Amino acid sequence: REEGKEIGKDVNHLVTMNLFITITNANFDREAIIRAVEETLECKQKLLEQVNDPSGLPEAAFWKDGRDSFDSKAVSVGVLATENEDIRSLRELITYGLKGLAAYTKHANALLQDNEEVDSFIQS
Repeated sequence: REEGKEIGKDVNHLVTMNLFITITNANFDREAIIRAVEETLECKQKLLEQVNDPSGLPEAAFWKDGRDSFDSKAVSVGVLATENEDIRSLRELITYGLKGLAAYTKHANALLQDNEEVDSFIQS
């Protein structure tokens, strides 16, 4: 989007679904979440190939690895990786808000309704 490129509905729906499947007490299927991570990494790689100038992207944009490394990566980037409790709490508050928005967006998508402005906000 920063380079004026269109992001497809498939990508928007993938991001929404990823937030939705991780809402509290909703999905305890480890394999389903691992498959979602793998699908997302594949999608991310395709998007990276379309970027003209990747120099401004964060380190996370370039991370790619297999399922064997997911658990160790989770420790280094998970909620508890942020030591400052105030920052950690604010990040979690924002994340829960985005997950709530994603839940409504997923339900709208199921009714064949899409909103590029909402998708862009969620992804920003």
